[in-house]
Amino acid sequence: MEIVSGQAVTDPSQVRVLIYARGRLVHVPASSLFGTLPQDGDPTAEGQIKWDAAKKAILVGDDPSVFPEYPDSMALGDLIVGTADARQVKRLAKGSALQILRVNAAGTDLEFASGGLTQGTSIATTSGTAHSYTGIPASASEITIKFAGVSLSGTDAILVQIGPSGGVETTGYLSTATFHSGTGNTMTNSTAGFLIPASNAAHVTSGIMTITKLTGNQWVSSFHGKITTTSSASSAGDKTLAGTLDRLTVTRTGTNTFDAGALNVAWQ
Repeated sequence: MEIVSGQAVTDPSQVRVLIYARGRLVHVPASSLFGTLPQDGDPTAEGQIKWDAAKKAILVGDDPSVFPEYPDSMALGDLIVGTADARQVKRLAKGSALQILRVNAAGTDLEFASGGLTQGTSIATTSGTAHSYTGIPASASEITIKFAGVSLSGTDAILVQIGPSGGVETTGYLSTATFHSGTGNTMTNSTAGFLIPASNAAHVTSGIMTITKLTGNQWVSSFHGKITTTSSASSAGDKTLAGTLDRLTVTRTGTNTFDAGALNVAWQ
């Protein structure tokens, strides 16, 4: 039917409207766009429009194209994202400053979170027998521990222990360390933690230990650093935890106390 400007429409049932859906144009009766849309199941023919009252979505054509309800209270920067239901969408509120969009730890949804390294708070290692960080997020897959001039009062070695929320684990590590000096190399091992072989009161450790998730709750460590002006140390190891990593402790192999330096952690 041809519609001429200024001319009355004598047969409204013949008026059809083009709608772009699923990558193509479909035509539907104009009468279906006004009043109450039928709700008796999905459309079964090209050109039909129906209303899915339960999901609040408009359905167009057979194998229907879905036009879901737009979320309320949208704000600048918010996103529209899909849900487990193909006929519904939801609002994802924008993140905070400098956050990035990523998949959550469960791999089931999108979220805004801090990007790159998250820096902890520096701890002075001038006293005490252990220094801990807790609340490391489950999403972390790499942890960096930074040592600056850390020293012990005697001949103990530095030990790093990791654990889930119930506490750090003190057994089950496979750690080997090497002390490098002008007179040769000395190797030591530990099952109590990731080892740093600074075993003299005059030794001052500066370096970086990286602890990386291999798979599940299995973690692998690597360290290299300066011990004195003429010696260095390196170590590596692995440990499978009973649960999701949540914390770490920097301690010692014996009864010494810390007497110099500082350390910090970062994770991503």
